[in-house]
Amino acid sequence: MQKLTRQGPFESAILRFEITFPSAYPDVAPVVTFSTDVFHPLVVPLTQYTFSTSAPESTGTVSASDEYRVPPGSFSLRHGFPQWFRHGTIARSSLENKFELEPTGALSAESAASGQETLTDTLDSRKITLQLLHHIKQSFEDAEFLDNLPFAVVGNPSAWHSWRAYRGLARSQTRGRSLGDDEPAEKPPSSPKQMSDWNWDGVWESRVRNGIDSSISEAGLFTNQGLVRFAKLDKEQLDAIRQQIRAS
Repeated sequence: MQKLTRQGPFESAILRFEITFPSAYPDVAPVVTFSTDVFHPLVVPLTQYTFSTSAPESTGTVSASDEYRVPPGSFSLRHGFPQWFRHGTIARSSLENKFELEPTGALSAESAASGQETLTDTLDSRKITLQLLHHIKQSFEDAEFLDNLPFAVVGNPSAWHSWRAYRGLARSQTRGRSLGDDEPAEKPPSSPKQMSDWNWDGVWESRVRNGIDSSISEAGLFTNQGLVRFAKLDKEQLDAIRQQIRAS
């Protein structure tokens, strides 16, 4: 999926992302992954694996073997859809086995009711999907939305801090871990100063502008080798191509 941002902090950017829906959706959260390198508070940087979607409140570094560990470029859905992340671990096996195959033959009252439930689930999933797309759109176009993001749900702490510096917002408390922070919440006295104490002036403008320029560049738009590209050719170039085709 490709999105042209028409307003807000990322205006004119062309952002490419994909949404992976698990079989148990909408009971289980989908995974939204950006292939465009974007500096955004909710998007995990492309250069690192960061947080675990199953235990955001845990302290310390999450093991690389964590099955819920999300890839670089992932978009955090915790702010818009907290219901997907209220439990430490989702019983996926029970969700996967929620619906069983009915035996062939005449439909019973139970199977008819099951069919009605399936239709209801389909309608619910469509509604939630529309809400999901609107949530992603709003996060890139609505400055007030970014102003109100709590630190605990962000995927990129650097983007969150630099946005608040850019907007002149008061530095709020950032106790505990953000989703994009692999370090323990409490640091020893000899550790360097907290990220909130860094100088973030000018960081947002520079990083976002570079990201927008990269997203609309030729390299950013035509990274897929399977795309068909058109170009103007003069007669000599066209004749040379024809000769190559005949020779092959």
